[in-house]
Amino acid sequence: MEVSVRFTTVFILAVLGLSACHTPPPLEIPSGSKGPIVVLNTSHGDIYIELFPEKAPIAVSHFMEYVKSGFYNNTVFHRVIDGWLIQGGEFSVNLKRKATNTELVQEADNGLSHKRGTIAFAWTPVMERKTAQFFINLSDNDQFDYREEQPMGTSHTVFGRVIKGLNVIDLIGATAQEDIDRTGGLSEKSAVIRKAQVLFDTW
Repeated sequence: MEVSVRFTTVFILAVLGLSACHTPPPLEIPSGSKGPIVVLNTSHGDIYIELFPEKAPIAVSHFMEYVKSGFYNNTVFHRVIDGWLIQGGEFSVNLKRKATNTELVQEADNGLSHKRGTIAFAWTPVMERKTAQFFINLSDNDQFDYREEQPMGTSHTVFGRVIKGLNVIDLIGATAQEDIDRTGGLSEKSAVIRKAQVLFDTW
């Protein structure tokens, strides 16, 4: 037990120390991108995400608020399923649930599909609502798309896509640790969001 606690403490301190000094490398903005662009500096590499304010203005505003406030800094991807999705944004590195903002209004009927690399807000199981948790699709997950015959609440709102770092999300997916909050602790393979920041803002 003492060894486990000591490892977790050292791991957390290392994560916090590295997060303070990392600066994302320059990104060549893809042609056609309208921004904003957010970068997630993770323990496995940087993930660059282009947001879609014209398609999901509420979700983008919600996400940007969390990013700018530093809410996502030092949080973990607590649900990782290889070949399907990686989910995070609400649990700190000591696996404590963070206090979130108000519930998110749905925009799932915006015509965007859950293709590989897209990002969407996730349900919070305990409260059965959407707040800060998000997931990134590792494959095409059309089953999450909005359908008229189903209640809006059963779908998820796509509000952006990964434009650089697909290899990083696959690397995180390869750690394949589902529902880390139930395992009792982090491992050396656990994926941590050290820092989230706005890289390019046109909105």
